Amino acid sequence: MLVAMGRLHASGIPGLKPDAFTYTAVIDAYAKSGYRGAAARADQLLDKMEAEYIAGDTDLKPNTFTYNAVINALAKSGESGAAARAERVLQNMVNRQNTGSNEDVKPTTINFNTVLDAWAKSGGGRAAAERAEEILEWMD
Repeated sequence: MLVAMGRLHASGIPGLKPDAFTYTAVIDAYAKSGYRGAAARADQLLDKMEAEYIAGDTDLKPNTFTYNAVINALAKSGESGAAARAERVLQNMVNRQNTGSNEDVKPTTINFNTVLDAWAKSGGGRAAAERAEEILEWMD
């Protein structure tokens, strides 16, 4: 969908340029798809959005919903290392907020809860439970 919209936009249809809302919808679809590799693809789309935004495309500015869609994709994936990757995305949000580089990525309890869910589903046993508790303390 993103590729098709990009091609149509490039051919002269300005209203079909993919924006942050479009990317977030596609990332959310990956999260809900159950497709193997969906979480990695969602993470790649976020990386692409961030790079394009930094390069000057203000239409691709990721927001809290975008980040949470990626965290959710990771939490649902069941992939090895997904919980740590979800936590990295959350940490990226916190860093962006703390540096003031993106006011639209203020982490919410939903973001933290989704990372906690990722750890709960990680199969990491006691270590995962302890990490989840550390994240809970981080929220305070």
